[in-house]
Amino acid sequence: MAVMMLLIAITLILPGDTMERAALKPIADMGFSEENMAWFFGSVGILRAMALYLNGHINNIVVGPKGAYIRAACAAGGCFVMGQFTAALIFDAFKASAPSFVIPVFGTMAMFEALSVYIAVLDG
Repeated sequence: MAVMMLLIAITLILPGDTMERAALKPIADMGFSEENMAWFFGSVGILRAMALYLNGHINNIVVGPKGAYIRAACAAGGCFVMGQFTAALIFDAFKASAPSFVIPVFGTMAMFEALSVYIAVLDG
């Protein structure tokens, strides 16, 4: 997920209007811009990668920062955003004649991000 978030950030900063594409138009209509989404995905992706490194290389009981709690916070942010994406596309499906095929992708990512929050908190 950390790598995916970094790749999404890179995709969003490339020239062109990615958020205006048909599948992401409902998300852009909610007020998200490419800049703030790239900033969110880039910073959370970097934090998650750092937390994974720290969690594997630092004894979290004796030394900080607590990588598991950084992982939990980043997963919660990811769950929120993926849930927003899912909700936007579900609401758009009521207006369109067919739902987007991306709904189950974002929904699954939101569900497993919620599971990641739970697992990271248990690790902490």
